[in-house]
Amino acid sequence: MWVTGTGKSRLPIDLATHFRGEIINSDKMQVYKRLQIVTNKITHTKKLGVRHYLLGIYV
Repeated sequence: MWVTGTGKSRLPIDLATHFRGEIINSDKMQVYKRLQIVTNKITHTKKLGVRHYLLGIYV
């Protein structure tokens, strides 16, 4: 089951902001660079300055 548009990205960003942490992506589809629409990747603006790893790195 896929749940989209429910704010799942917001919780880790809130936690990372509160604890001064960083986020490591674990969604295998979001690793690919050119799948913006299919994977609903978080935008640069919504990252709120929190460093993200393994997000859009493979062609």
